[in-house]
Amino acid sequence: MEGTSEALTDFRPVVFVQGAVKRYRNFGEALGGVDLKVPRGSFYSIIGANGAGKTTLLKVIAGLTSLQEGKVELFGTTPQESVGKGRLGYLPEHPAFFPHQTAFQQLRFFSEFSPSGEIPGVDELLRIFDLQGVRDRRVKTFSEGMVQRLAIAQILLQDSELFLLDEPFRALDPPGRRTLKDVLVQIHRRGRTVIMSSQDLDDVEELSTHILCLREGRVVMDKALAEINGDAPYEVEYRKGTPPGERACLSVQGQEGLWRFLDELKGDGGELLSVRKSVRRKLEDLCR
Repeated sequence: MEGTSEALTDFRPVVFVQGAVKRYRNFGEALGGVDLKVPRGSFYSIIGANGAGKTTLLKVIAGLTSLQEGKVELFGTTPQESVGKGRLGYLPEHPAFFPHQTAFQQLRFFSEFSPSGEIPGVDELLRIFDLQGVRDRRVKTFSEGMVQRLAIAQILLQDSELFLLDEPFRALDPPGRRTLKDVLVQIHRRGRTVIMSSQDLDDVEELSTHILCLREGRVVMDKALAEINGDAPYEVEYRKGTPPGERACLSVQGQEGLWRFLDELKGDGGELLSVRKSVRRKLEDLCR
């Protein structure tokens, strides 16, 4: 049937990693058999302590580093072929540009590699990331945060199907962080797939549909955020009955535990102030 093959392809994971093992001669094993399937249109966050393997995994997915064991597929083919077709946008941990070129020159240069090749998109991105006023300044004069904003603008020129972002909020000030969050939400709503590494668990909880946690190069959790939310403890804020007026907080696991505590609180003459799921607490425990 005409179109059947293309329709079936849509059900494949955008990213498929199986048994990924990466060893460095001087640092040992960075990935120890990682498996990952990223559904189309999802927002995957990779979390973990420093040295857990987050950057290495993103480089493997981007086709920038090879594996000793295992395989990686993007859209059912190799990372290199996906990059060649413009389906992948990658933000490295430490972006770099030609130091003597201006911000506008940098984006104009990269816009020539986009499918449309339209320069008007350059000015719009400079405006969005608050770089319009420095468009003609050489990049070597930029602060770290300005370089980060320029790097994000650069990968957005291509309007890829898959975005790999290594610590995208690094060095950004509060307005820059808010702008990037808004942009990522818009990208995700357009059906693009995003994989982001981050140390900021608030950003992770706010943006993600799925979370992968690495520890020493191995997967310790790979779940949808809704599932994590169901497993997360309740953070209860209450006012004690004895002595009256004293406020306190408690972490309670499960609905049965919550109802038991509320019965005890009522019996002691206390007052419930708030109850919320603590996804952050669960993620913090996993990252240790």
